[in-house]
Amino acid sequence: MPADLVDNLLRFAHQVDVSILRDLNAAFTNNVLQEFIVWVCGSKLLRGAVPLACYWFLWFGSKGDALQSQRTVLIKGLFASLAAIIVARSIAFSLPVRIRPFADPNLGIHLFSPPDGDFEDWSAFPSDTAAFEFALAWSLMRISPVCSVWLAAYGLVVACLPRIITGIHFPSDILVGMLIGMVTSALMQRLRLPTRLLSGVLQWEGGQPVFYAMAFMFTCELAQLFENVRLARKSFVHMWRTAGTLTELIPVLGAGALLAALIATGALLFWRSTPKSSGMGSATSADAASSGWPLSRASRASLRSGLLHSRESPPSR
Repeated sequence: MPADLVDNLLRFAHQVDVSILRDLNAAFTNNVLQEFIVWVCGSKLLRGAVPLACYWFLWFGSKGDALQSQRTVLIKGLFASLAAIIVARSIAFSLPVRIRPFADPNLGIHLFSPPDGDFEDWSAFPSDTAAFEFALAWSLMRISPVCSVWLAAYGLVVACLPRIITGIHFPSDILVGMLIGMVTSALMQRLRLPTRLLSGVLQWEGGQPVFYAMAFMFTCELAQLFENVRLARKSFVHMWRTAGTLTELIPVLGAGALLAALIATGALLFWRSTPKSSGMGSATSADAASSGWPLSRASRASLRSGLLHSRESPPSR
């Protein structure tokens, strides 16, 4: 009996999905508009970089007594979006594959071509893009409800709706992805991270330019849902499978080691050419500039005390 109920619910949800797809397919028949929607759908700048640019804006816009509490929320928001992507992908790999609408000939719907990508290799359910967008948006509710609502609306219109129109996702894929993002964000914001960890991150941010270099790289990959990492994994797996013997992999390993050495050399040169204490926009930058790096024991104690105080006091809105 429960199995029949679940089966009937899934069939009903699929019928609703197909009905919505048919209505959208009939509404967007203009070729120029279709091309514009495809461009918006495929733009990583619009769906990824813009939301994270809002995070960077709020990071540098944090001032006064609310600086530590707001930056703590932003740090948790970034990790919530990463966790939401992992949860969505784990569910997609665990459940039976759901063919994407544009690749399913049984729907009887003529959908215009989606952006280029290996969508056929990934199950449509749930949408990791929706999980990513709404994890970022929901995380801002504690420090700026207006920005949170705007970012959620932006993600829905710019990132999610075009993926339904182009047939990359069913509406239910987007809906479940949104729920994953919001639940993951709510859980992450309630998680009490160790004070030593948070103070260490903020202390590192206050005195080392490498923090912003690493944060820039992380947010760039996050904006693309770690597409470069996934492509690298697929390439290495393909090379491993196509290599007849281990000897054939030696040139690849050598080239990889050379590339790693080149990057490490550049990082070392930049590290030695910059001051140890740069004082970039942190509450602890004045201490770092005056007492050197690392921060003094009194400064670290003051920072931890401020974090504990920010936990006890609700963030200003």
